[in-house]
Amino acid sequence: MKRSILLKSLLTGFAILLIPSIGVMQWVTHSHPVYKKSLHWTQQSPIAARYLGSEIEPGWWVTLKSSRHTLTANVEYAIRGSRGEGEILVSARKVGDDWRLNHIWYRPNGGRIIALLDRRKNS
Repeated sequence: MKRSILLKSLLTGFAILLIPSIGVMQWVTHSHPVYKKSLHWTQQSPIAARYLGSEIEPGWWVTLKSSRHTLTANVEYAIRGSRGEGEILVSARKVGDDWRLNHIWYRPNGGRIIALLDRRKNS
């Protein structure tokens, strides 16, 4: 009986600490300039509109891998519109004080990756 109460207390305490931590981490990733710039770019992109339709909105979960050492960032997040949904994959590099978007790819659910922005082709 005591072991059961202890286990429930530990799990409750863990949840109380974990849930706010996840919320703070997601707030930080949603505030990152690469996420903000890529989302704005995607919402304005005619290519994205062709595949996703109108009212393009991001999902809640964002994955961010950023390196101060290499000055790079990679971001992934779910996206949906009136015509479809999938995932946005972003690659960026910090130049001075600004982040430059190098690549934005759209991967439809169950589909192949489509380049929305590729600096190598546009340079």
